Amino acid sequence: MNDRFGGKVALVTGAGSGIGRAIASRFVAEGADVLAVDLAGDALDALRAELGERLVPLVASVADPAAVARVFAECHSRFGRLDILANNAGRTTPRFAPLHELSPDEWNAVMDVNFGGALAMLRGALGVMTAQGSGAVINTVSISALKALPYGGAYSVSKAALAMLTRQAAAEYAAHGIRVNGIMPGVTATPILDEVPNETMQAIIAGIPQKRLASPDEIAAMVAFLASDEAAYVNGALLAIDGAASA
Repeated sequence: MNDRFGGKVALVTGAGSGIGRAIASRFVAEGADVLAVDLAGDALDALRAELGERLVPLVASVADPAAVARVFAECHSRFGRLDILANNAGRTTPRFAPLHELSPDEWNAVMDVNFGGALAMLRGALGVMTAQGSGAVINTVSISALKALPYGGAYSVSKAALAMLTRQAAAEYAAHGIRVNGIMPGVTATPILDEVPNETMQAIIAGIPQKRLASPDEIAAMVAFLASDEAAYVNGALLAIDGAASA
């Protein structure tokens, strides 16, 4: 890997597994110091052991305002700056059910992380980046922001809200030297799919024009591009990475 993020500081949420783990690994491989946030301390410790001291693990929930404040305090204390936010933490719906059957608690469990937590992290990053006059934010949205997920309404709506937040922030902060973009992964080969029956998985793959799932590394490659100077004029974009599934 090259050193295109040498001297840069990246904050990655949901870094313990799947896409977030691949993003954190990519940034370290390309020279960045990474503050890796997740609820799973053991997973973060394993990632630190693999990637070395340039990765700083921090157990925190993006849905907890006090924890978010602690994340940015730690970032300031250790690094004094923040160049990249990979706003990746998210959760699936507690259960798949029609909209009118989802309880307020079930709805809020999704919205509090996928939108509320993403907003809290974004607000914290924008405060730092505005003072610097530079920065890049990449929000992990989903193709579900464009295409309804049957009986997964809380998830789809949370991601659609995050898509608009991405564009709103891009428009408001471009003049401050800050870029805000969103990635929209399709179905990706992460541990969350391990419990999906093989017959169901084959049906999912059959519906993807490229006839395969995305890999976490492919998603991380797009995040790295959007964070880099090569994407200096890419701002407010929502980029699908889904093998043409949403085409």
